[in-house]
Amino acid sequence: MSVEDVLAVVRRDAHFYERSGGGMTLSGGEPMAQFAFTRALLEAAKAESIDTAIETAALAPRTSFEKIAPLVDLFLLDLKHTDDQRHRELTGVPNRRILANIGHIVEAGWPAIIRVPWVPFENADESFLDGLEAFLGSMKTPPPVEFMLYHRLGIGKWTSIGGHSTMSGEIPAADREAVRPWVERLTAAGIPATTG
Repeated sequence: MSVEDVLAVVRRDAHFYERSGGGMTLSGGEPMAQFAFTRALLEAAKAESIDTAIETAALAPRTSFEKIAPLVDLFLLDLKHTDDQRHRELTGVPNRRILANIGHIVEAGWPAIIRVPWVPFENADESFLDGLEAFLGSMKTPPPVEFMLYHRLGIGKWTSIGGHSTMSGEIPAADREAVRPWVERLTAAGIPATTG
């Protein structure tokens, strides 16, 4: 699709954005993996006064974030774990650049929300909560955290298209009550937290 093809779809809901305060969110995959297209799309949206958000794992080079920051109204930053080794096990990549980019985005004052995919037996462990509290607590003004509770809907979707989910069928859906202590602990530490 071209930038114009995407904007043609976005424009269809312009009246809804005006009433809701919403706009266009670039999501994934990973929009920063197609940086030239992402930047061009953000520029075109801004030229039409469309609010923009980008959901990213924050693994791209810092300079890429600096180039698009004036075009983004909200960064939705996915954070899967604060421990580098566990992050490598879960995702296959280190998290040093991710944490540095999140820190830079927050310290630069760019509007951001940290989104944590909370998955039982994978990253829903005490060490992650400790690391998350320490990481965000080190910031002058920590951004809000939104815990995205794991669900099993994707397993059925994979089956319906003849594929195979990479998630184990043994992993249960996340329980909202199980994440409540995480929300309470972060909130008590002055870090706004909710479940999505």
